Amino acid sequence: IGTPRELYERPATIFAASFLGEASILPVQNLKSLGGNTVAGELFGGHPVVGTHLGRSSAVDTLCLRPESIKLGAAANGSDNVFPAIVEDVVYTTGSVRYKLRITGSTGLIISRTPTRPDMILMQRGEVVQIGWNLRDGIMLKGD
Repeated sequence: IGTPRELYERPATIFAASFLGEASILPVQNLKSLGGNTVAGELFGGHPVVGTHLGRSSAVDTLCLRPESIKLGAAANGSDNVFPAIVEDVVYTTGSVRYKLRITGSTGLIISRTPTRPDMILMQRGEVVQIGWNLRDGIMLKGD
C-alpha cells in the first residue's frame, strides 16, 4: 500500500485517485514511452502531453492531475505541459479558489485549486488563461 502522501501523490488506480481527494481524470491516446518512466500521448482534441508512468500497468490510457499541481497564467510558463484554457467555473472558498478549466478545443475539464491572497484578482468565467503542469505531476494510469 503506502503512506497517505504516497497514495495521494502517486495513486495506483483511478479509484484511489478519486477516493483520496479531488483529481482531474482525462483520457489519453496514442501513448509511447520516452524512456524511463516518461510517457507521451495526446489528450482530447489531439493536444500533446507528457506524464509519469509508475509501471503498475503496461496499458495506461488515463492522466490523473491533482488540483494544486495546475499552474495558472505566467506561472505556467516553463511547465512541461502548457495549454490555453477557458475558465468554465469559479468557486471562492475559505482559503482557496477552485477553477474549472477547459483546454481550448477540447471537452474535458481540469480542476485547479489556488490559495487565496488579500490582493488576489479572480479570473472570470469565459476568460482565457494559460495553464500548465510538470511531468511528475501528471500520473498515467489504467482506466477502470
